[in-house]
Amino acid sequence: MFTDILFQHSLPDLSCTQADCILDFNFREKTRFNSPGACSLEYMNGIKIIIEHLLNWDTVNQKSKGEGILGTVEAFGPAHEEQGRKTLHSH
Repeated sequence: MFTDILFQHSLPDLSCTQADCILDFNFREKTRFNSPGACSLEYMNGIKIIIEHLLNWDTVNQKSKGEGILGTVEAFGPAHEEQGRKTLHSH
């Protein structure tokens, strides 16, 4: 079931043509639509790294571990959602 998504897709070259860029975008869009759960898990893994290492927030005990890129965070309550264009984002 998941074998279709268990491969590494490289980013397009920065000097690629607009047509190649659009093809890559369409491929990624199709992958996201076909595997929303897998994409959501990858997104949440990336967000967890930002929260724990850049904000220096202890997600288990829900408290600051010291100064992060925003200073010492006193409270943190993220909201994650999918936009109408099917992309994930956080508030």
